[in-house]
Amino acid sequence: MKEKEKAKELVDRFYFNGIKDKEYSMQYEDGVKCALICVDEKIASAIRIKHPMNTDRMNRRVDRIVDELKKVKQEINKLQ
Repeated sequence: MKEKEKAKELVDRFYFNGIKDKEYSMQYEDGVKCALICVDEKIASAIRIKHPMNTDRMNRRVDRIVDELKKVKQEINKLQ
């Protein structure tokens, strides 16, 4: 459930619900797209941290983070 909650939180942060000014309003689908871009960037950043010189423990932690982010991405896709 944690990933589902995080997915909804990210989409809600990018979707400016209730703003009537056309210049600043976003459609829900745009909020989903922005959340997906955000998660993709977080995944890419986490992968860049992985390095052969890091300890196995650190690299396993990065792998867990990437796995969690991929689950969040799946949940965001379900919101479309």
